[in-house]
Amino acid sequence: MPLIAITKCYTTVSNDALQVLYGCAPLDLKIELEIEVAKQIKIIKKEEIYEGFQNFDCEELMKPRDTKSFGWIYFESSGTGHEIYTDGSKINNQVDASYVHYYNGTETDSCLIRLGNQNAVFMVEVMAISRAIDYCIDKNIRNSKVITDSRSTLIAIESTEEKRRIIIEIKKNLKLTKIQLQWVRAHNGTVGNERADALSNLAASKDQIDTEFGPSKAQVRYRDKELLATKWQERWNNSEKGSWTKKFFKEVKFSRLYGDFYYNQVLTSHGVFGAYQKRLFDKEGGCPCGEQLETIEHILLKCKISGKERDDWPKSWLQKDF
Repeated sequence: MPLIAITKCYTTVSNDALQVLYGCAPLDLKIELEIEVAKQIKIIKKEEIYEGFQNFDCEELMKPRDTKSFGWIYFESSGTGHEIYTDGSKINNQVDASYVHYYNGTETDSCLIRLGNQNAVFMVEVMAISRAIDYCIDKNIRNSKVITDSRSTLIAIESTEEKRRIIIEIKKNLKLTKIQLQWVRAHNGTVGNERADALSNLAASKDQIDTEFGPSKAQVRYRDKELLATKWQERWNNSEKGSWTKKFFKEVKFSRLYGDFYYNQVLTSHGVFGAYQKRLFDKEGGCPCGEQLETIEHILLKCKISGKERDDWPKSWLQKDF
C-alpha cells in the first residue's frame, strides 16, 4: 500500500509497474543483496587481504584509553623549516599521488605513488600522507609540517571513532614525531600544493603500481547496487505485468518518482478510461467521440476530442512504440 499512496495510482496497478514509477527495487531483491553486502562488509572489517589485495578498510580494535585525536590547522607557511606537501588525484581512470619536501623554501626531495585504477581518491590521499610521515621518520625529521588539500583525510586522522588500521598506523607514527598537520585549499596558487599536484599527475606515467587495495566498503555497496539494478531490470524485462507502463519506461531507475494521480493514469492505463471502467465495474466503455471502446491507446493516438492535447505532447513521447 505505501507505493499506492506515494504514486497515487489505482489499487489495481501491478507492483511491478508501481516499483518502476517510484524508482523502488523489489524488496525481496533488496533484502537478498543487503544480506550479501552485510556478509562482505563483515569480512572486510576483519581481513587484511580482500579479493586478493591489501584491504584498506581492515579495522583494528583499540581500547578507549589508547585512542588519540591528532588535530590540524589551516595552512600557515613560514617558508622556513621542513614542509611536506601531499596530493592525490584520479585522472583518466588512473589513481596517483605524490609528496614533495621543501626545506627553507627550496625543494629537496619528492616521491610519486601510483595505486590501482579501481581505487578511490580518498585511499590515495591517505597513502600520500602515510608515505610523507614515513619519510619524515626515515630521514629523522621530527619537526615538520605535512600539508594536504584533503580535508576528509585530516578529519579521519582527527576522529577518535576511526577504526581503519591504515589510519591507526598513521596516528601511531605521528606519536613518534612532532609533525603538524595543515590543510591548504587546492588550486589556490600555493607553490608547494601546485607542485605536489603536478607530480601526482606525473605519477600516471609510472608503469608499476606501488600499492593496490581491494574494494572498500563503499565500493562493495555501490557494486551491489549495480547488481540490484541488473536483477531488477531482468525481472522487469521478463514481467508479464505492467506492459503498458513498459512502453514508457523500458529501463528501471532508482531516481524515478512519478506521483501525479492524473499523469499516472496515462502511464498505467488504469484510470477513468471507458475500457478500464467497463472491465472492472461493467460500466459503459464507449468513447464520447463515437468509438465503441475508449482505450488509452485510442485517447492518445486516435480520438478526435484529444487532438489539440496530442499536439502538445513532449517530443520524446512521439518516439514511443505504442
